[in-house]
Amino acid sequence: MKHLVDLTDPLYKPKERYNRYDKFWLKIMNDKRDLPFIYLLSSIHVIVIIPGILLYTSLWKDWVWWVMAIPLFLYFAILL
Repeated sequence: MKHLVDLTDPLYKPKERYNRYDKFWLKIMNDKRDLPFIYLLSSIHVIVIIPGILLYTSLWKDWVWWVMAIPLFLYFAILL
């Protein structure tokens, strides 16, 4: 029989106090352990959607567009 090793996965540690953002999502979610995933999705939306909108509109022109586009491209190239 194979001997099983102890569990080494990180365990969920609930917060002692929740802020308003957490409370909003906790009302919608079924499981409070999904809250770190909500934070991940929120940060991805801020990093992807806002610069994407700004790059595809005419708000940034000429050299400012390139100053914003190149770091954003490198960021996604490194992540993927």
